[in-house]
Amino acid sequence: MKSKDVLNAPIIIADAETTGKSPFFDQHVSSAKIRIHEDKVLNSFYQECRCENSRIPSPRALFVNGISTKTLSEGQPLNSLLKADYDFVNEFPDDFILAHNARFDFNFTFCGFFQNLITPNWYLWKTKNKLLCSLEMIKTIYAFKRQLTYINIPLYSLDTPSFSLENIAHENGISHNAHNSLGDCRATAELFNLMKDESPQIIRQAMVCSNKKFVQELVRDNSFFCTAIGFGQDLYPRILAPICSVQNNNELICLDIAQANPNELQHLSSWEIFLQTSEQKLDHLFVKLPLNKSKIFFGEHSYKQSFNPFNLTLDQLRNRANTIRKNLYFKEVCEGSHSFFSKRFSDPNQEDHLEKKIFENFALPNETNFINTFNNLPWKDRWQFITDNEFLDSESRIVRLAKRSVLEFDSNLAPKIIQDSYRKHLSKRLFNIGGDLPWNNLVKAIGELDELKEDFPSEIVRIKEIEAYIDNRLFLS
Repeated sequence: MKSKDVLNAPIIIADAETTGKSPFFDQHVSSAKIRIHEDKVLNSFYQECRCENSRIPSPRALFVNGISTKTLSEGQPLNSLLKADYDFVNEFPDDFILAHNARFDFNFTFCGFFQNLITPNWYLWKTKNKLLCSLEMIKTIYAFKRQLTYINIPLYSLDTPSFSLENIAHENGISHNAHNSLGDCRATAELFNLMKDESPQIIRQAMVCSNKKFVQELVRDNSFFCTAIGFGQDLYPRILAPICSVQNNNELICLDIAQANPNELQHLSSWEIFLQTSEQKLDHLFVKLPLNKSKIFFGEHSYKQSFNPFNLTLDQLRNRANTIRKNLYFKEVCEGSHSFFSKRFSDPNQEDHLEKKIFENFALPNETNFINTFNNLPWKDRWQFITDNEFLDSESRIVRLAKRSVLEFDSNLAPKIIQDSYRKHLSKRLFNIGGDLPWNNLVKAIGELDELKEDFPSEIVRIKEIEAYIDNRLFLS
């Protein structure tokens, strides 16, 4: 019996528009899904929602995505949109889910699921869905092939390619309603078909690499591997030997063995390796890669298509890779570089931000029980459940998020004293003008509005509409 070609599997194309760039402190305002199979649209999903009371949207984001201020004020709650989104995906547990610049969309989804307690499994849908990124696909195709047959890659300058969906759609005659989630889905679907025509092998590899276990086995079973790395003129397929895994085995620190002889690098410190792994430049010999972020990995056989400036043979590359595997020095200094990175970029105030507590750990059994019970109740009964629950302490992250969810869904469902306290909290949060706040506030919004007026004088009607919405939000707060 012939095995099914993964290229023929159904695909859910996903896109969202948001109130800003931070998955922790901004939110969805629209979400779209198109389910395709063999070039036919089988199912579709599109919903919009209002902005939560605890957030002031970025005026620049609203200017770009075009969401009506009426929807932002009077639309359905964010919780309802996310629940509908979750239910749609769960209807098709075996489908792949594809987005352009998927990390942005999926991070918003995961944070939204966590903050609204949509599911206790907030990092992934409770299904077998695998996540794909069309941005990573097109970059990989360009890096490995360079000369393309079916796809035109637009250029910022003579040698600098642009992979934005808007620019690629325009360059290839793809109908595209830019910065509209449903329009972006349709454009991504057309791009996906073009990529399958251009390089079915790479798309097939991208789909199997959506399984983290497959990637781990590929890295384990090959002396070295190849993957596209970099941006602009530094985008090339690189030949990499793994040194160590970090970040709960979700990342690899590797050495570019086509450019560097490991026997000549014994002098490097953790600091020097940290500096190299902090950016993906062609002349940086050490690279840190995620195993679970839609990267596309290839085995040893791809070395002939990869960046190999000294024309090293397969045996020479294997010898260098084996040197790396046997040398504990590299493992120690690379683990040290990661430790330094973690300390340097840790957020000392993270514990103060409820929105960032997604990283504390996966949902514990008692948290899972609480979330499942909470979601099975009518909204009118949820506040009482929160106060009476026997699962969790009243100050736990999940209880605090549950209270926030009810207040954002309909504050009238909470006692009057709680409503008053929440309004004071919102006023302090949104009007706070001190410090470097990670969320948008009055000062930031006014600054962006002034910039928009200066940059886009011909769009003053839309800008004034956004300004009136912001003014009204602040008045109500």
